Amino acid sequence: MQLRGQIAIEMFFAFTFAILLVFWLVNYVENYSEVSKRSTLKTQQAFVARDILKVVNSVCVNGGNPKGGEKISKITISSPCLNYKTDKWYYDIVTPDAAPYTTLQIKSEVANETISLTASCKVISNANTTRCSNLDYLCIYKTNEPIAGVDDVMVRIQSGVCD
Repeated sequence: MQLRGQIAIEMFFAFTFAILLVFWLVNYVENYSEVSKRSTLKTQQAFVARDILKVVNSVCVNGGNPKGGEKISKITISSPCLNYKTDKWYYDIVTPDAAPYTTLQIKSEVANETISLTASCKVISNANTTRCSNLDYLCIYKTNEPIAGVDDVMVRIQSGVCD
């Protein structure tokens, strides 16, 4: 009788340990999957930032000198999306609100990261990709608009097709 009680207690602890081990393994796999998802999205975000900066620098260098309010060297690109498996994630393309206005930032909440790059000239942007589909475009052009009351040549990025 005493041996059966000891076996019952040992089996109870063995099954409890096995169940805890299964829950720990499931949690570990879930955390690993989130880390791999984030690293994939961070890498894609860096590539997107680099490619958008190439277009901005091309417009900046080859754009000429616009007159007040004129939009020249307009380029419409299909905005790239951040993809993970079958999910598509949006991101924001912004510039900080402080001078010298040459910093371009790509922010993504799902990747939990902000990529900052420096452009060849001033950049103003407050664009985002909300649909992440074939119909989502970015318009990049060179213009001459006032910043802090002074006319200044800059590259502007906005959501949508250039007009």
